[in-house]
Amino acid sequence: MVKNDKKNGTGQSDISRTIYLDRQDAIKALHQKPRRLRDLAGEFAGRGETDLAKELEDLADEIERINRVLAK
Repeated sequence: MVKNDKKNGTGQSDISRTIYLDRQDAIKALHQKPRRLRDLAGEFAGRGETDLAKELEDLADEIERINRVLAK
């Protein structure tokens, strides 16, 4: 259990708050271009979260496939 952090007042440590915000960025990117998903995948891979990075790459590929079908 995380005690209230006086620095950010959220009750989360700075590290968990950062991860939460980064995951929120990933969710927002779902509604953006696949390039943004690939950028986020690279960021997560650099932090060692390779499973999440792979999922984001796969999602970007799927969005590109859907966009190609819709463009026909």
